[in-house]
Amino acid sequence: PAVAEEPARQFLEALREQGLFELASEYLQRVEKSPATPQEFRDTILFEQGLTLMAVSRSESKFDARQQRLDEAQKKFREFLTAQKNHDFAPKAKSQLANVLVERARVKIAEAERAKNAGDKPGLLKEARQFYEDALKEFSASQEGIATKLKSLPQDLDPQRDAKRIEYRDDLRKDYVEVQMVQAVIMYEMAETATDKEDKNKILKHAADKYGEIYEKYRRRLAGLYALLQQGKCYQEMGGEANGNEALSFYQELLEQPDDPLPFRILRTKTLVQSIQCWLSDDLKEKKIDPAILNGGAW
Repeated sequence: PAVAEEPARQFLEALREQGLFELASEYLQRVEKSPATPQEFRDTILFEQGLTLMAVSRSESKFDARQQRLDEAQKKFREFLTAQKNHDFAPKAKSQLANVLVERARVKIAEAERAKNAGDKPGLLKEARQFYEDALKEFSASQEGIATKLKSLPQDLDPQRDAKRIEYRDDLRKDYVEVQMVQAVIMYEMAETATDKEDKNKILKHAADKYGEIYEKYRRRLAGLYALLQQGKCYQEMGGEANGNEALSFYQELLEQPDDPLPFRILRTKTLVQSIQCWLSDDLKEKKIDPAILNGGAW
């Protein structure tokens, strides 16, 4: 039977989400060999194989095995970009190559945390930071690539005649926001590679500034509000009374958001948790127990 592109992609995503990586790999091998597979889907098989290998790497318990799967995923994404450099998925593949670097950094941090020899930890954290810095460069380039793709699309797309292009444009816009958020997340995670408190706070401040930029651009969207929450967390983790109060000012703005629909309620719940932690922190000289109890009880 013929393979329909969208159902096939959704089927693959479902398999990966359920951790059925072997089945996902077998399915890709089968459709790759099948003459009934549409060319449109066949063109993306290398990309899908890369995504599957990335998912497999996260399930590996041994560091060497994780790195091996990341090597394989990286190879697939590069092969896809070589074969399909002008494909609509090319920006996504570039972002995934950057994600490989992020995963490598996370592996190094995990190795550092479990290092039996304390003398090995600084070297591992240094490697992790380099991976993060390289990933930031790749994501920045990916952001520029997505922006170029968006600019190349006609402004006056017809909803009936250009439905697929409109869907593609909307996906690009979503990816454009996401790639900015990912850069901020990388900056935040990079704080784990810090050598001392001053270094850590400097990195967290950069992350906070990045989240702030995203909030200013997308303050009317849920992504922008989550950026504000993360900005608050950065200040909270920097410690000190001034930073704690700055974090609380961000949280207060989020707690004033509407309770509906459900995604907003989830955001407010997460914000409330951070607020209570901040209110009860030793960093604040004046203990604000009442607001914490009041907000927690009212919820």
